[in-house]
Amino acid sequence: YRKEPCMTITDILEEMKVLLSRRADVKREIDRLQRAGNGYQRPVINGMPKGTPLHPETIEVAEHLAALMEELKELEIDLSTFRRRLEPAINSLPDGPQKMMLRLRYVHWLPVAQAAKEVGYNRQYGYKLLEEGEKSFSAI
Repeated sequence: YRKEPCMTITDILEEMKVLLSRRADVKREIDRLQRAGNGYQRPVINGMPKGTPLHPETIEVAEHLAALMEELKELEIDLSTFRRRLEPAINSLPDGPQKMMLRLRYVHWLPVAQAAKEVGYNRQYGYKLLEEGEKSFSAI
């Protein structure tokens, strides 16, 4: 991903929303595949594990998992690039719940519901605060 030098803070926020959403999807899929991978273990009989060749579907899962891990790494590199540009703008805002939600979402990459919970708000109010904070950048 190549960052455009002329991107506004609003552009960066929009791009980060897309990247954070994809990051969440990739992490869920990685978790699902890792849990499913436990199903490929062979039972232990007589206390000795049995060595068996890998099944084709096991290899496919491992390859898919490796591709997802690489995609996650690339997403986080892109997010880090945007975070470096966005963090000073967030820090320039007056202290308050909107600034806290912006930091938790775009600097620490927390899901909105988790960020809201951490500061004692429900998910719906967290979205409202985040939207208010994002609007404060439209004047920049």
